[in-house]
Amino acid sequence: MRRLGSFILWSTATLVCGACLILAAAYLYLNPQVPDAASFRNVKLRAPLSIYSADEKLIQEFGERLVPVTFDQIPPLFVRALLDTEDKRFFEHGGIDLITLANASWQLVRNKGSIRTGASTITMQLVKNISGDTEVRFIRKFKEMLLALKIEQELSKQEILALYLNIIPFGKHAFGIQAAANT
Repeated sequence: MRRLGSFILWSTATLVCGACLILAAAYLYLNPQVPDAASFRNVKLRAPLSIYSADEKLIQEFGERLVPVTFDQIPPLFVRALLDTEDKRFFEHGGIDLITLANASWQLVRNKGSIRTGASTITMQLVKNISGDTEVRFIRKFKEMLLALKIEQELSKQEILALYLNIIPFGKHAFGIQAAANT
């Protein structure tokens, strides 16, 4: 019985050390490829091309509609609803929600590669929306995590939420909460 306990202990320690080594190697390899988080302070928001008539009436808009708002302009009830559906522990984590990540990893193993709930936080979704890379790959996800950690150190939670709500697509070429409200 004592040998079994010792075997389990050493096996667990070996797995944990191996996982730490893999994560450290991935960090050292991918971190130089991740952009500086300070660049998220100056994100260029897309504006549509608007065509007006001679009497200044809007005829047509081409491209995405986007009307930037500040965090103070976003209704608190909307923020609570967003966080309840997208990232319940937004104010408690530093860019990566380890509980949700562990749950998604467990689903991946249990369901043989299928995940029913994702592990992306609001900050990780912000990175994905700005980068435009939608391909599902482990390396992209790891880069998202690295950049999310950096962004959380650079921007306040309110700045992250405002930027996220200014760039996410709401359909009908409306990007951001205000453009969606105007649609």
